[in-house]
This record gives sequence, structure tokens and C-alpha cells, in this order.
Amino acid sequence: LEELRLDRNELAELPNSLRHLRRLQSLQLAYNRVHKLPPFLTTMRTLGLVDMYRSEKIVNGHFSEEKNAKNDLNPPLTKVNLRANQLKGSIILGNYGYLTQLDVSENSIEVLDLSALDKLETLQCCRNNLTELTVNGRVLTSLIAGNNNLKKLAVSPIPSGLRHLDISFNSFGSLPEWLEGCHKIRTLFASNNCLSSLPEHLFTGDLVTLQLGYNRLKSLPIMARRKTHLREIFLQSNAIVDLPENFFFACESLTLLNVASNRLISLPIIDGCRSHLERLYATNNQLTDRALDTLISLNQLRVFHAAYNRLTTFPENCVANLPHLEELVLSGNRLQHLPDNLANLTHLKVLRVHSNQLQSVPPLAKLSTLRVVDLAHNQLDKVNLVQLVPRKLQFLDLSCNTQLQVDPKQLQACKSQRPMSLVDVSGKNRASLPSSPSLNHDSSEFDPPWRVGFSETAGSCSKLFISQLRLPGFCSTEALFGMFDGEIGRIVPNFLTKSVPKLLLEERTVKETATDYMKYTLLAAHRELKQQGQKCGISVTLCHISRTKSPDSPGYSPQTGKRYVLRVASVGESTALLIRRNGNVKLTLSTPNRQIGNSASFPLVVPDPETCEVVLGEQDEYLVLANRKLWEVVDATGVAAIIRSEENVILAAKRLQDIAQSYGAEENLSVIVVKFNNIGSEMDIVMRELRQTIRGKPASVMAGFCKCGCCCESNNSCCHSGDITAGFVRQPSNRSDRSSPSGQSDQTASELVNHTNETVNQKPKTHETGSVTSRRSSTNYATNERRSLRGGVVRAVRAKIEEEREKEESDSAMSEEQFKCWEYMLEQNTQLLFDKELNTISRAFTKRQPSSNLTRAQVKALSSSSPQLAAQTELTPKSLYAQYHTPIGSNVPFLSKHFGSARSFHPQTNGLFRAMRFNSGRIHPINGGPNAAYFGSLQRLMPYNLEYDFAVMHERGEDDSLEPDSRMQQYWGVATTEL
Repeated sequence: LEELRLDRNELAELPNSLRHLRRLQSLQLAYNRVHKLPPFLTTMRTLGLVDMYRSEKIVNGHFSEEKNAKNDLNPPLTKVNLRANQLKGSIILGNYGYLTQLDVSENSIEVLDLSALDKLETLQCCRNNLTELTVNGRVLTSLIAGNNNLKKLAVSPIPSGLRHLDISFNSFGSLPEWLEGCHKIRTLFASNNCLSSLPEHLFTGDLVTLQLGYNRLKSLPIMARRKTHLREIFLQSNAIVDLPENFFFACESLTLLNVASNRLISLPIIDGCRSHLERLYATNNQLTDRALDTLISLNQLRVFHAAYNRLTTFPENCVANLPHLEELVLSGNRLQHLPDNLANLTHLKVLRVHSNQLQSVPPLAKLSTLRVVDLAHNQLDKVNLVQLVPRKLQFLDLSCNTQLQVDPKQLQACKSQRPMSLVDVSGKNRASLPSSPSLNHDSSEFDPPWRVGFSETAGSCSKLFISQLRLPGFCSTEALFGMFDGEIGRIVPNFLTKSVPKLLLEERTVKETATDYMKYTLLAAHRELKQQGQKCGISVTLCHISRTKSPDSPGYSPQTGKRYVLRVASVGESTALLIRRNGNVKLTLSTPNRQIGNSASFPLVVPDPETCEVVLGEQDEYLVLANRKLWEVVDATGVAAIIRSEENVILAAKRLQDIAQSYGAEENLSVIVVKFNNIGSEMDIVMRELRQTIRGKPASVMAGFCKCGCCCESNNSCCHSGDITAGFVRQPSNRSDRSSPSGQSDQTASELVNHTNETVNQKPKTHETGSVTSRRSSTNYATNERRSLRGGVVRAVRAKIEEEREKEESDSAMSEEQFKCWEYMLEQNTQLLFDKELNTISRAFTKRQPSSNLTRAQVKALSSSSPQLAAQTELTPKSLYAQYHTPIGSNVPFLSKHFGSARSFHPQTNGLFRAMRFNSGRIHPINGGPNAAYFGSLQRLMPYNLEYDFAVMHERGEDDSLEPDSRMQQYWGVATTEL
């Protein structure tokens, strides 16, 4: 046996009987659990050395036949691979004179002494905990020692034959001194260290590739007058102010120069030399228009990235001298116009000029090679799509141009030429491009405490194999974000983007696994792939934000009830990062042996998701999801710094992508940035719901409604209306033990259909899936009941305000202005017809009452979410069932519903009112004054005091008029349609 491979097993040690393998030359033990060197290695190699020394003592210096035979039986081991084992501590290897290749990477070795290995040619010891490394350099040709804690590297004698050196991701303050004698070195990787200066001899010799990014360099040494062999120089993320004057003369053969994220103001002038530079990355510097003088001489340039500089113009002579240009990235500058001859760049594929001051765009329709055009966040007011969009364009971004106007006919003409998908980055899901300037008016029903920005690009790949899931208004009050990286295919990512939301809703209702619904959502997705998931495996990161009871707040008080919780499930190498004011938290683990799909590789690849849960607070600023290629070039600290430099979260995502590309990420990139706004403050959550209440409707929706100010804007029919001929219908609660705690079923299933026609998303709203099929007309509320209700809510919440003021005089979380906002809402809702005596109304009484102004044909739909009260005295399930169950056709006051959820005020123009019994019918004594009853009801019903009792929900659901299966089918149908 000459070669033994035992890679990727679970071996902790090897039998000593292997010493009898006298011809063994190569031993491969990578990815095992070996914690110490096999003892037989020393014996085998010692025998080999002894035989060698004995053979030298033979008379006349000739080897005898017997000795030669013995040497053949005991050849030394020349190649050993112990990568990814459990070696640790100090390792000193001696008497291994014939060892030429050694790999001990990905262990926990702290000290490694190989000074006795004078035949060693290749050493790989990266990703350890090395603080000391000693190597014999007599015949050394390659040394890879990256990702350690090295501050110095001892190599003796000087490795004159060294051709490749990698000491990146260490703690070197300067390059090793013995490097001066390495004249044959061709590649030097020393990025991610603490280098502040470079030796002058560095740019001599045969050096071809120099990687010095992510250091502390402020300048480069003076270049020699002779020309170097350098072809690639990486200097990104340093503090370099300027380059040597003869830089381009000395580096005439240079094809790639990366000086992104430095402090360059200008570039050296190219005078009398012919440059071969093809790719220039100068993003995130301080370059002014003077740098364009150098650009004119770079006539071989194919890629030019100069985003986030101080350029104010890009003249036509630059375009004329760059005939081979394929990528032009000038985002984040101060450009007001683009040259008219831009259409002459016949090889141009990518044009990114977002975040400038562009007021016009030249026609680009003649550029047959153009694939990407990014004109976002400029000052464009009118765009001629026919002249702008080439026939083969794949990506056009016109977002964040607030004054943009687009002719719908031009858009239709473009759609007729190619399939087109419109993506509204604002989250408003508008169906078309704006035909008039934006009013900067947000009429959204739900104002979440987060903003979402995203960016993605195919890069050098032909297609984008990553799919994003962005649902910032998931289930109305939650958020769902996901990233699906197919790596080589896009069919499976696109399929999962559509199916995962529904799967998550289903898994949340399964009692047995509800606590791990994120994990089982990905497992269900793996199951749904079926044949599609046999050979294709994808990396998935799924993030769900919901407002649930905080695990660290067991108390029952308004300030510790419910908080937003972030739950993450992931497989593969996509990463989620939580950026906090006091640090960053990586929420996912890199697990390349875990993927969704790729069933053919089981059990080497398994669909075993990693999950975590974080309670969001005031210190949480951003959530970032990105694929592996981005994290390879930007670390967590760099990502946080880049995102914080942009106030607009959409531009922050774009900036992150642009800088990652300038750092060398050339393939698919995908990033989602979620910005949190005071997500941890309970009082802010309450005020946000109240602001939604008083926001009102847009003018177009409010047309025909009373605007007197004394009527509730949530009711389409006010107290001044004279037409009450149209009736209304009402349905019972659709909750059961499988209802979603998020309220998804509430929002969708509570909407009933009137006889009038209404369009939602430009489709006729017929019988909705979530509507009850058998409806019964309800009797109306009594008119005299309305008189007794008037002003009740005002006194109730004013009492609440007074108590909160007294309670928080020393530790107030709300300003006086916020209290005024609250009081203003009450003034505007003085005609709300709330029941003063909620505990005395019975079903029989309400059935006998005549019509009321509350029951109009166009009364607004109210949410039926009915959380149970955790603060009640102990009740049996039967008593709870009797207390909260309401048969069809009964009428109950809606104070609990009105203040139980902000979704009660959804501005739907054709929804119908639906109430549900809330109180038990008992008369409670009123303590503390005439307003105590109202205050007590409100205090119990505020959103942060609500608890769900699924057992009660189940019993109530069993008594409803619909069968549970049919009700659930209707619920899922509505949920899917809404998503």
C-alpha cells in the first residue's frame, strides 16, 4: 500500500499496526477527530532515516543490494494531510526528514515548530490559533498560514525558492524581514493585518499578485524606475492618500487595480506610457474631477467603479477614450448630467448611476448589450421609456425619484416587447409606474416599526440564482423576510419564495410543533420540493418578526406584556446579522453540509435547520440578510459602518452591494436591510396604533363621506347621514385552536361582502374565501342606546391618560405632545357609540332593539380578533366558553374590538361591521368614580395586555355554524390570496 485515504470519517486515533505498511508514502486523514499525531509515524520515519544513514557507511560509497531492498521496504512518508481534526497545543515535528507536504489546517494548534523538516516544500497551517510558527525554508516553495494570531514568522534559512506566501488574517504589524531575499516570489497575500508601512524592495523581483487590502497603509513606497511584473494589486480598505507619481509607469503591465475605500483625491498622471489596465475599482474615495484626466489614458479599461466619490461631471472625452468599457458604476456622486455619447459604448453591459443629481438621461435604446440600468434616487422628473430601454435590458431601477412621471402608453409599449415585472421598493405594492409626481403621502393602513431596503445583482453570472422574500406587512402586523440561494439554479428558489409564507402559516397552527414552527417550515419546504429537490440544494435564511409575549417578562403589566420577537431559521451559508448599538450579533451558522433539497447527497447533506430567537429592543438597529459572497469580502463591522452611513435604508442596501462589488465580489450578490425604529418601546407601539386611528382616509376615498369632525372616520355612515335603508350582515368569530396568533385570520375572514361592487387590486371583490357562506341579517342597535353611549370613550381614555400621567411623572416615556395627540383622537371620536354598561347587555336585549346609526350598509369592517384576558380570575374552560361565545346574529358592543387592535380601523370602503360578545353579563361594582368601568375595560384591552387562550378558541370554534375543515380551507385560501 502506497496511499491511504481516510478522509471524512470519525476516527479519533489510528492503530499502531499501520507501521507495517512499509511502502506507504501518502496518508490522508482530513476531516476526522484525531487529537494527537499517530505514534507509528515516528517509528516509520525513524526507520527510514536510520536506513539512510547506515547506507552511507558502506565501503566505497555504494549501496549493497540488501540495503537497497531494505530501503524499498521502508520508504519515508512524504505527504501527510491532517486538515480539520482536533489537534491542539504545541506540536514539534522532528526526524521526519523526507516529509515534503504537510497540511494541518483547521485545527487548534497554538505553537508549530517544523525547523527539522529540511525537505518540506509545502506547508498549510491556516485557520488555527497559531501564535508561533517556525519553518525550515531550505526548499520551501509555498507557505499558507492565514487566519491565525501570528505577529511574527520565523523562517530559516531564507526561503530563496519561495513562490507563494499567504499570511492574511493575522496580526502582523510589518512584513517579515527575510522577505527581501525571496526574489522568486510571485504571489503575496497579506490582507487583514495591521500593516502601516511597506518595504521598498516589495515592488521588485517577479511579484505578480499583491494583496494588501484591509490594513492601515497610508502610502506606498517610492517605486523603482524600472518596470515591475505586477499584474494585480489589491489595496482596498486602507487609508492611502495618494499613489506614487510613477505608479502607472512602473506598473505598466498592471491589469487590475483595486484602491476602493481609501482617501485618494486624485490618480497619478499617465504620461508617455501605455497602460494595460482593464479593471479599476476606486469606489468610496474622495476623487474629484481631476481624476478623470488619468481616465482618458486608460483606453484598455473594461470595468470602472468610482461610486461614492466627489465627481460632478463625466465628460464626453472620457467616453470617447473608453471604447471597450463594459461596466460603469458612478453611483453616489454629484452628477447632474450624463454625456450624450454614452450610447457609443457598444460593449456597455452595466450602468449604475443611482444616488446622484441627474435631471435627464441620454437615450440608451440603441445599446444592444446593455443589461442593467440603475437610475434610482436622482432628480428625474420625466423619462421616455421607449428611448431609454434597450430591447435586451434585464434590470431597470427608477425608484426614489420622487418627481418622476412616466407615460403609461410608453410603459405598455415596453411591455409589449418583452415580459416585464414591476417591483415597488416602497412596499406599497403599486401596480404601475407613477404617472404623476409623488405626494410623499403614506396612506398605508399598517405603519410598521421597520423599513426595508434591498438590492441584488447577477454580477458576472449570466443569471441571478438568488430569490428574496420580502413581506414587511405579513399578517398585517408582522414581517417575514427570506433569502434563498440556489447557487446554480433559480427554479427552486423562486418556488420556495412563493410557498414558504403559506407553509409558515400552516406550521404555526400545529400544536405539537408550534414552538419550533420556523424549523418545521423549512422542513416542510424540503418536503414540498419533491423531484425538484433531488439534485439542486439551496441555502436558506428565514426571518420572522412577530409581536408575542416576551419570554423574559413573566409579569402582567402594561410595560412588560408583548414585544417584538425575531425568529430565525437557516441552512447553508447565507447569513443574518443583527446590528446593535453596542455590537453585532450573528444569528446564523455557516453550515455547508446542510441544505434544503439536494436529496441525492443524503446523508452527506441533510436538511437540518439551525434556529434562534431574539427579543428585539431599543438597542437593535438593523437586520441584514446577505448571501455568502458578500460576507466573504465584508465583515460584520464593515457592514454596520456602511449601512449606518446612509439614512435611507434602500440606499444603504445599494451602497452595501456597490462596495462589496468593488472589494471583489463579482458573482451573484443579494442583500436585505431591515431598519428598526423604536421597536422596543411599548408606549411607542400604543401611540403608533392611535396614530393609525386618527390618520383618516385619502381624499379620493373620503369623497362622499361626512367630514364634520364629530363622527368617527372609521364609520362610512355618520350621525348626519339620512340614508339607512341598506342593511348589513355580520359573521361570528372564525377563531379556533388552529387560528394564527398573528391575527391573519382575523383580518381576512372578518370582511363580509355587500351587494354593491368593490374592486381590490383592480379585481372584482366577489364572495371571499374567508367569508361565512351562511349569513344572517342582524338586528340593529337601539337608537336610545346610542344616546347613552355618546362620550363614553372620551371619559374612559381620559381617565387612562390621567393615571398614566401620575404613574410616569418621574419616568415618563411619552411627551406632553403625545398626550395631546391622544386627547385629540378622543375629541375626534366623541360620537363613537360605545356601551356605558358593557356588563349589562344581553343577547336577548340586543335582538329586540330597533335600528341604530351604527348599523349602516357601509359601516367599516372591524377586526374580530378577540384575545382572552389574562388578568381575569380563574375560570374553567366551560365557563370561559359560556362567557365569550356569541351565536350568529347576536349584537355586542365593540369597545373591546375597537381598542383591541389597530386593524380595527382599516379604511375599507365596503366592509361591514361585525361585533362579538366579550363580557360575561355580570354586573361588576364600580370602584374609583364614575369612569372606572370605562377605564377598567380599556386597561384590560390594550394590545400589550392581550393573551390568547387556544383551548377556549377551540371550544368556541366547535359551536360555530361552519364545519372546522371548511372554515380552515376558507382561512388558508384568504391567507394565500393576500400574500
